[in-house]
Amino acid sequence: MRIGTADVALARQGARQSAQLRLVLSIQMSDGRSVLSPVLRIEPGWGEEQAAGVLREGIPFDQEIATAGIQRIRVAVYDRGSGVGGSLTLPFQRQP
Repeated sequence: MRIGTADVALARQGARQSAQLRLVLSIQMSDGRSVLSPVLRIEPGWGEEQAAGVLREGIPFDQEIATAGIQRIRVAVYDRGSGVGGSLTLPFQRQP
């Protein structure tokens, strides 16, 4: 998954740029339960060339989760730099 950068405030420190994101997964189980992940701190940093690619393609995010019994996953992201947050709900269907 990639996090869009349209509303992310990148901080510049010399030739490096960084972001301060917080991410939470809300997992809706097929039995009706909701499971929240701990707040994940995502504080990547890039050189100028890498930052240009991140601005075009988004900030990569990978998280492995056990998929048994999941109905949908809501991903919520908050950018501490800009104060902007957003979320996306993804339906989940296991392949046989």
